[in-house]
Amino acid sequence: MASRPDHTGSMVENLTKLKLTDLKQVAKRLSVDTKGSKTELVLRLERCDQAALSQAMSSLFPPAPKAATIPPTGAGPQRSTNSIPACPVCDKPFTHKSGEESIQCEGACKAWLHRCCAGLTKSEFGLLSQSSVPFFCVRCRLKSAEDQILTLQSQVTTLTNRLDALNPPVQNSSPVFPSPDSNRVSHSSIPHPSQDSSTSKRKFNVVLYGISECPEGMPRHQRILNDLEKIQTIISSLDCAVNSHSIRDCLRLGKYSVSRPKPRPLLVHLNRVSDVQAILSKRSSVPPPHVIRPDLPPSLRTQERVLLHERKSLIESGVSRQSIKIKDSSKIYVDNTLWGSVSGSEFTRSSVNGDTSLDPGDESSPDLSADNDPHPGNNPNSLPVITVSPRSPGSPASHSDD
Repeated sequence: MASRPDHTGSMVENLTKLKLTDLKQVAKRLSVDTKGSKTELVLRLERCDQAALSQAMSSLFPPAPKAATIPPTGAGPQRSTNSIPACPVCDKPFTHKSGEESIQCEGACKAWLHRCCAGLTKSEFGLLSQSSVPFFCVRCRLKSAEDQILTLQSQVTTLTNRLDALNPPVQNSSPVFPSPDSNRVSHSSIPHPSQDSSTSKRKFNVVLYGISECPEGMPRHQRILNDLEKIQTIISSLDCAVNSHSIRDCLRLGKYSVSRPKPRPLLVHLNRVSDVQAILSKRSSVPPPHVIRPDLPPSLRTQERVLLHERKSLIESGVSRQSIKIKDSSKIYVDNTLWGSVSGSEFTRSSVNGDTSLDPGDESSPDLSADNDPHPGNNPNSLPVITVSPRSPGSPASHSDD
């Protein structure tokens, strides 16, 4: 027969003194799994409610007359009139009968709950009983979430106060606006930040002139589709191995105006630099009134306008078109002799020429420059330019010379 446990000692010491068979009887009273070794069974019983465990042991091993079963502190709400703990959800005491399933909350309340009152299925209850995962009742989970919310609110308030301290409110004062002259000087001396960043993107672009626009009032997506179809038709006529999949996007340059004499240029974005080079190599075969040109930054567009203006002046003075070549985007050669170069917006003639009059019949050197426009009457850059002023970096860039 098993020895009577000492009820005056700790519950753990009493459990370790019992034999395995006696521990299994206690475990059955508390609906605890009886499988495993004695040590495992003792650990499982230690997690049970102390009052229920004491009652189970007292029923199996009656204590001395002076001993009493007192519910342990923190064992959950005791709503019944006797010493038997009750479920805080249904307010029914635990009977410890066979088949009764209960679980203890490991939160602050330490209360025992019926399996159904805890919202657990039989499979979930079995998994929790065999694992070391702690169980928390709904009340403890809500209390933990509430504490977390209060902590976060306190942190947000602290951060807000720090930001307010770093950014003091600006005192009301009358704004001081700089004069227009000072603005003009600052714009001309400080480079535009988008110039450097957009240079690498321009190598993927070409500009198409002379493509008619859709009538006013047409939806935007229909205008874009119409422009893409016209771009594809022009590129396919070049026979340059560039298909419609190479076109990434397109957009009109400048603001739309009904009174505009010519359609706005189209900026075409391509996927590869090789596509741009293939199109520009075949641009001389584009039928009028269409013109294809590279997407140049504002400084190079200014130089190009000066060069084309000088080239037109030479042609009007009787110089053969085929003898004029534009090289390095800044120099003009006549009969393989340097005629002049452009710097910024000013054209400077070469000192070796001396006399500006040339033989109009000299056509010994054909014009092979890719910068010459095969349709000068349709190129917007071929318009007469009396004075070319450099565009300030702060002003919006435009490819149209209207």
